[in-house]
Amino acid sequence: MALHGKWFTDKRSVKYAPLIVVLVLFAGACYLDWKTSKPRKSDFDAIEAYAAANGLTVSKIGEGGNHWRYWLGGHVLLSNIARIYVVNASTVDGGRREIHVAFDPLRPGALKILQEKSLSS
Repeated sequence: MALHGKWFTDKRSVKYAPLIVVLVLFAGACYLDWKTSKPRKSDFDAIEAYAAANGLTVSKIGEGGNHWRYWLGGHVLLSNIARIYVVNASTVDGGRREIHVAFDPLRPGALKILQEKSLSS
């Protein structure tokens, strides 16, 4: 019995083909989103370099994943696969700052400062 015989001529099997294609495309999109959104060492190196250039000492780097917050607050355009970090840093004089930065693979370049605010000591 040939492999292509009954499978491609049976109407019941062919009606599921669009569903299978959609599921495979969805799974591929989820994989790509997961793969591109993972934190990278180069992101942390760029954050450390930015902090050193501005006289800051990084105490904590956390992930901040709400893209809409920045878009609605300041009309900053970010793709859905942008990697967003919240950086807590301290200055030489003891002041603390919270800096929100992003790395967008669709708009490559250096880190993008989304928000910067001073924290009370």
